[in-house]
Amino acid sequence: MIPYSAIKPYLFKLQPESAHHLVETFLRGTNICPSAYNPWIENHFVSHDSLKQELFGRTFLNPVGLGAGFDKNATMIRGMQALGFGFTEIGTVTPQPQEGNPKPRMFRHIKEESIQNAMGFNNEGMYKVQHRLSKRFPFTTPIGVNIGKNKVTEDKDAVSDYTTLLNTFKDLGDYFVINISSPNTPGLRDLQN
Repeated sequence: MIPYSAIKPYLFKLQPESAHHLVETFLRGTNICPSAYNPWIENHFVSHDSLKQELFGRTFLNPVGLGAGFDKNATMIRGMQALGFGFTEIGTVTPQPQEGNPKPRMFRHIKEESIQNAMGFNNEGMYKVQHRLSKRFPFTTPIGVNIGKNKVTEDKDAVSDYTTLLNTFKDLGDYFVINISSPNTPGLRDLQN
C-alpha cells in the first residue's frame, strides 16, 4: 500500500480538480475489482462497539462520514469505505445533468490544509446516479443522498425538483439532505426565506 505522503507531492503538481478526477479514477476501481481493495478496507475501516450507532434504521459502524461534494455521481461508494469512511453522502444530485460553475472552481489552501469547493451542483443528473446506485444496492455502509434543484429551475418550481428527486431515490438512500443553502449556486440561499 502506498502511503498518502508518498503520492501527495505528485497530486499537488496537478490542478485541484484534475487531482480530484485522478483520485476518482483510482477509487472507481473498487467497482471493477472489489477484492483488490479489501486490504485497504482492512487497514483503514475502523469498527468498534463504542463507535456504532443505529440511525434512520441503519447501523453506522463508525461516525466518520464523507459529506456531499466529493462523490457527486455515486462513483466511489466502495472506495470511500476503503478509505475508512463509515458512511457516504453523494451529490448534490439535480433532476437534470448540469455543468456547475465555470472553472477554476476548486482551490487549495495550503496553509490551512484544506480545499475550497466552489463547483456548484455539477453532476450527471438523477437518472444516471439512480442507475449507478441501483446496480450497487444494498450497500455495506449507509448512503445519504444530497439533493438540489437545477440552476434553471425557478424558485417557485423548486419544490417540484425536490419532490422528483425524493421519489427517484426514496428506495436507495438511507437519509436525505435537501440542499437549499449552497453558497456556490447563485440565488439558491433565497429558498431559505
